[in-house]
Amino acid sequence: MAEGRGREGRQPLASTLFDRIDVLGIQEATVHLSAHAVRHGLAAALPAEMGILGNGRGERAGPSKTQRSLRFLMINATPRESVAADAARSA
Repeated sequence: MAEGRGREGRQPLASTLFDRIDVLGIQEATVHLSAHAVRHGLAAALPAEMGILGNGRGERAGPSKTQRSLRFLMINATPRESVAADAARSA
């Protein structure tokens, strides 16, 4: 079954990196990084907001004439003070 491929690896990875992911439709997600991800520097590397353009069709290089490109916004809701505190501890 093609839809289940890789599911066993994605779920543990997401659980390790994120305490919570809030998804608002197909255009926005807010992520809350785990303490583990913060300790390993992901909070410092991930911007507060990141826009991703996509056409939703993996088999095409670009959107067709009838298909609009979608803008997806990922918001990093990890408190910035936790990033600074973690950086000070590891320095």
